[in-house]
Amino acid sequence: MLGRGYSPCLPSWPIKEIKLQGTVDGYEIDDLMVFVENPQSYEVRKLLVRLSITELIKYLQSDETADQKGLFHVEWAYLQLIDGHNEVRPKSLEIKLSNDPDFFSELIQLIFRSRKENHTQKDPTE
Repeated sequence: MLGRGYSPCLPSWPIKEIKLQGTVDGYEIDDLMVFVENPQSYEVRKLLVRLSITELIKYLQSDETADQKGLFHVEWAYLQLIDGHNEVRPKSLEIKLSNDPDFFSELIQLIFRSRKENHTQKDPTE
């Protein structure tokens, strides 16, 4: 659907922003919103895209220009969906685990916490 920075369902203007979940124009969205902008007039058009989270993650993983830090957070948020059974694995998470021993240790500490201490749930650091 999104190729080379353009969306075929919108005017052939460059993609300005892609937003996954959040608030757009006062509306909460659970899907993908694509924004394109006319380079001459700065007119913006939007397209709401309904697609599966796993397909979106697979697309982002194949896109060399995707923000790897952001992809890591997306993979962490949807870890239960991308366990390898549906052809999608948490690739950036796997790379971070294999290359960063401190992160590996932090994750082990989050998973195997003492039952004697009072804990609040937190996400792993980057």
